[in-house]
Amino acid sequence: MVRGVLASFSLALAIALSACGASASKDGAKSSYEVASDYAKGAADAPVVLIEYASITCPHCKTFHDNVYPVLEEKFIKTGKLRFVFRESPTAPAVLAFAGFSTMRCAAEKAGGGDTYYAVLDDLFDNQPAIFEAAQSPTGARGILLDIAKRGGLTEEEFNACIADNAKRELVLSIARDGEAKYKIAGTPSLVLNGESLKTAADYTAEGLSKRIEGLLAGEAATAPAQ
Repeated sequence: MVRGVLASFSLALAIALSACGASASKDGAKSSYEVASDYAKGAADAPVVLIEYASITCPHCKTFHDNVYPVLEEKFIKTGKLRFVFRESPTAPAVLAFAGFSTMRCAAEKAGGGDTYYAVLDDLFDNQPAIFEAAQSPTGARGILLDIAKRGGLTEEEFNACIADNAKRELVLSIARDGEAKYKIAGTPSLVLNGESLKTAADYTAEGLSKRIEGLLAGEAATAPAQ
């Protein structure tokens, strides 16, 4: 999935971004399923952890983000039952995916918290159709991505430095590669629930995924020691 993506990035960046003519946290306590680079939402001691491998340039990922994620947030994340982790898994157009992911991380680093990471993620998904449309125009997608970056707290200078940061791109690629190696991630979105990769179509619906989570919560309650 990620082979060769970085090698072609520099050329694509010049074409697509600079115009065809021109309470969440990364720090503190983490669940046993998380790694140092993760930004998570929800209680660190939540009994269920959902990891989503997805891309801001993936239409199916936008559908999940628009229709399924809000249900999870209201029912499980805000109530302390679910910990949610978004992991970057770039898809074509790679230049736009890397630019968006880098902006998410730069904004979060500047703000000092994961809330900004997820706010920029929401903004990118909300504007996905407009980004695609702009990328096909003579002026390219840079302008709309810069607007998103500014709403995330970055200056134009910081945005320019961010999307040119090789370390950010390497980190995103390493996250995607690790997902392929550990969970056999082969497409987006892909979900991992308490370490188990979810495979059926029902698991990617609000109803089906809620049932999965509720089943784990029931099992957790059944095995909890009496107080």
